[in-house]
Amino acid sequence: VTHLDLILIASGAGTFLMASGAYVFHRYEKWTYFDSLYYCFTTLTTIGFGDYVALQKDGALQSTPEYVAFALIFILFGLTVISAAMNLLVLRFLTMNTEDEKRDEEEAVLAARGTLQNFKNAQI
Repeated sequence: VTHLDLILIASGAGTFLMASGAYVFHRYEKWTYFDSLYYCFTTLTTIGFGDYVALQKDGALQSTPEYVAFALIFILFGLTVISAAMNLLVLRFLTMNTEDEKRDEEEAVLAARGTLQNFKNAQI
């Protein structure tokens, strides 16, 4: 399994999680689907502006315990998936930079050797 495969799997899982979570919040909170998607994104990326807050209407904490359980599990599981996807992306960018630096060093060494070889050949 390559690093790119892991990134695609984690990103796909995160997208599916946000889309399905947005549907549930759309149904229970009576928000538009876009607002629910926005809520899921800001919550799971830990931005959390606070302009949308779940479980605040009509005594939802007491009247719908299944929704409360869903919200808790969704947020905990979603934070895990989204943070894993972001971590994989960051690691990929870091390794790309390291690979570039290593290649540049090797090219510099080869260029120096080539210059040294040319200098030795000129002396002979």
